[in-house]
Amino acid sequence: VNPWLFAFSNYNGQDQSRIPVPDEIRFEKKINSIFSFVNFNYKNTFFLEISGRNDWSSALPASNNSYFYPSASLSYILTEHLNLDKLKIDFVKLRAAYAKTANDTDPYQLDFVYDIGNFNGNQTAGLPSVRPPAELRPQQADSYEGGITIGLFKSKLNIDFTYYQIESFDQILESPVPTSSGVSSVRINNGVLQNKGFEASINYNIFNNRNAYLKAGLNFSHNNNRVVSLGEGAEL
Repeated sequence: VNPWLFAFSNYNGQDQSRIPVPDEIRFEKKINSIFSFVNFNYKNTFFLEISGRNDWSSALPASNNSYFYPSASLSYILTEHLNLDKLKIDFVKLRAAYAKTANDTDPYQLDFVYDIGNFNGNQTAGLPSVRPPAELRPQQADSYEGGITIGLFKSKLNIDFTYYQIESFDQILESPVPTSSGVSSVRINNGVLQNKGFEASINYNIFNNRNAYLKAGLNFSHNNNRVVSLGEGAEL
């Protein structure tokens, strides 16, 4: 028993083959963030929202531990300028948005950290099988979205359609290497993923009074995920 190791596996039992060995994992990570946003409204017709966030993560190298990701959305109510009553259309809103997101990784990924284990009741320690990265960056994603909302027959019938596309890059992956190097893999930033599709919904207000209301709706969606790249030299 190590008197300076405070862990569940550090104990001295009478019959260790019969006593279940509990385990624990401790992670300590600090993230500091700054977030700001601003909204614009022009005559209840044009709406613009801009936001930005910056994170500082202790799980990334000092040269790359600060990352900024903004977002912006714009919407325009068309029926504030056009009278579409002859078409039984009383509300039309167009919208578009862009957003960038970023994520760090688990702590203790930048240096060789001993793996603590237990073998036949004895404590063991060994080097990990994954080589730490030289310069790790946060994994990021760019998302784009556009849509339209239409209200007809005094908003008894509402139609909504949204198209989106997300490009994820700088994925934090473990790339295999020959074991003769002393490790089985190396942690790197690589890979590009694409996620795109659309969502559509139709809702109809059958009746609505002071005592009860009844609505019916139909939703439809389609999504396509694709691995665009696994990095240079990797074949899909």
